[in-house]
Amino acid sequence: MVAGRERLTAAIVVAVTFCPAFSAAQDADAQRERAKNGIVMIRSQLRAQEAGAGTVVGVSGQDVYIVTAKHVVDDTRGAKATKVEVQFKARPSEWYEAKVLEREAGAYDVAVLRVLLPPGLRPEQVAGLGSAPQASISRGTDVYAVGFPEFKEWSGPVAPDKVSAVRRENITVQSVFVRPGHSGGPLLDSCGRLSGMIYEVSGPEAYALPFDVVLDLLKEWSVPTTLVAVQSNACGGAPVGTAAATTTAPAGTPAGAPAPTPVTEVRRMHRDQQWRESIPILNRLISAQPNNAELFALRSHAYSHLELPTEALADAQRAVQLAPKSAEAYLRRGEAKHGDQRFVEAVADYDKSIDIDRNDAEAWGNKGSALAGLGQNNKALEALNRALDLQKNRYEFWSVRAQVHAALKNYTAAISDSTQAIQLRPSDSSLYILRATAYANASQFDPALDDANQALKLNPDDPDILGLRGNIYMLQGRRAAAREDLTHAIRRKPALTYVSDLLKKLDANEPAAGTIESPGPTTGAPSQSLGYARTLDDAVTAIRNQRTAEANELLDQLIRMNADRSEAWSLKGTLALSVGGNLAAAHENFENALARGGTIYFPVAHDHGNEQPPCFGSLAINRASLGYSSEGGHRYDWRYADVAEADMNKLYGVLLGMFHVRAQADRRTVSYNFAAMRYGDPRVVERTADAQMIVGFINRLRQAGNP
Repeated sequence: MVAGRERLTAAIVVAVTFCPAFSAAQDADAQRERAKNGIVMIRSQLRAQEAGAGTVVGVSGQDVYIVTAKHVVDDTRGAKATKVEVQFKARPSEWYEAKVLEREAGAYDVAVLRVLLPPGLRPEQVAGLGSAPQASISRGTDVYAVGFPEFKEWSGPVAPDKVSAVRRENITVQSVFVRPGHSGGPLLDSCGRLSGMIYEVSGPEAYALPFDVVLDLLKEWSVPTTLVAVQSNACGGAPVGTAAATTTAPAGTPAGAPAPTPVTEVRRMHRDQQWRESIPILNRLISAQPNNAELFALRSHAYSHLELPTEALADAQRAVQLAPKSAEAYLRRGEAKHGDQRFVEAVADYDKSIDIDRNDAEAWGNKGSALAGLGQNNKALEALNRALDLQKNRYEFWSVRAQVHAALKNYTAAISDSTQAIQLRPSDSSLYILRATAYANASQFDPALDDANQALKLNPDDPDILGLRGNIYMLQGRRAAAREDLTHAIRRKPALTYVSDLLKKLDANEPAAGTIESPGPTTGAPSQSLGYARTLDDAVTAIRNQRTAEANELLDQLIRMNADRSEAWSLKGTLALSVGGNLAAAHENFENALARGGTIYFPVAHDHGNEQPPCFGSLAINRASLGYSSEGGHRYDWRYADVAEADMNKLYGVLLGMFHVRAQADRRTVSYNFAAMRYGDPRVVERTADAQMIVGFINRLRQAGNP
């Protein structure tokens, strides 16, 4: 994809107003009819003569460029059509030979044809009416498919089909009209604008790739898109290419002020991984639309990929508050918690997202990644299999499933999945590292070395890759080469303890370890190491089974593995408090967890008053907020700005260690009473010092000015 400022200047100009569906019905009918000028019939010679459709996207000189579905000109087994011809509406019954451009589409079913402009035709005679922003398509939207079943010329239904689901890379349509012969053809909205490209027909449903995704791919291929790059702003607007076809700002935009960048453009930036560049745009949009849940969800998504989990969680919480039935809001909140290594909570949010939209591949993929982070690899596989059933063109899904297979020591499957990821993203060095590790663990050292070398070409002198290659050299018995790489790696990054251990083995003339651990990317959140996650899971199990010495040893090991992560510090604080009763050590470890952006947890009893029994749960404190959740389903979440007071209770505070949090709820101030406890306490007992420590953390974070 085009990156940076060039990506913005190349962006398609889109309108942000909706077409008036009733008052301009006649204009809409006329525009849909005019749109057919830019739709071509395709016949290709594969096993038999196949019918398909395509859309003219641009003209350069005498060359006309047409986009269609790849399977129209190339069957699923890779056989290419021996002849491809197109017919223009302006020249019925005349066929013109077309050339299929050689382009790598990855998992997208997209191909581009080039054909000479027929003599006597002008470019505007083969132009449609431009593309519609994906934001204007939603569940229930009227759409029209145009295609050529059985080579019937420019047929189109009188009545519209209905959109049943819209996702970032797929539009699902309930249709009785779409049949073979529509493949590659356009999906038009009621204004005759391009909304998608049909790529599959399955029973009563048809599937289309959103046209803004198609345009991204065409721009990456440097295919001219001059005939779809400008659209009218409403039904009855000016045709493509005229001066009147301009973008209008949303209602309420001050006169003379620049129109905010549309949501569809932000989503396109996110597909191009322009996370940081999207933040100023989203800030302006949110300033103008402070109650738009979608904008907060998008900014949360960007913050998560910038590894700012506190900011990501705050925005996601706001999105959930504004749109409690939005699948994307829960998806982004799960993503934010995922990035903060709060895997259990992340899975819960992903499940809420899936309950609302069971066909969102990203939610399933992220859930699989979070389950892998918890070491629940078999459950992770189930979720990742579902994600890949829904969407096979996301390299992240293949990458994480490869990691899970590797964790289960199924190295053949790990190699296969990482190969799929590399095909989709060949410029990512981490994917070659992932496959190299799987090859090495399968004792296939030569291909492992090839992948390590390729990773170093993409990321020269990277100490982690040098360490990996040195390890592979050791497994091959090439000790001199291993020493050179390992020495270079440790000079560049002295904190690589496993490299130091390998050098010690070399000095002692010991063999290398039999397996290699390698972190890799996860879906929707910053990278996590499965080796770290498994050790963390073992530590939690040891704590639950009261194996204190083992738990302490595992937690110290986690800190040596990565002292910048928060989980081990938080658990050490819990262990010091609940097992040893060492408040000073607990406080120090909790501070270390908070300093690393983590969350600390305290078991508490929530007093409901009115002679009702208390409920027992956990108070979670981090730099962004504090919250309470109980076994009975009670849940509260407060931003520090909403907390009016946290203090010890006047009477029971000293007697039992009770404290209260006074916070805003439903536009009124409510006081919530808690009693501090420790894990293992069978009932409420006197824990005054613990309560004072909890109150101290809350007030310090409030005074720090956290949101």
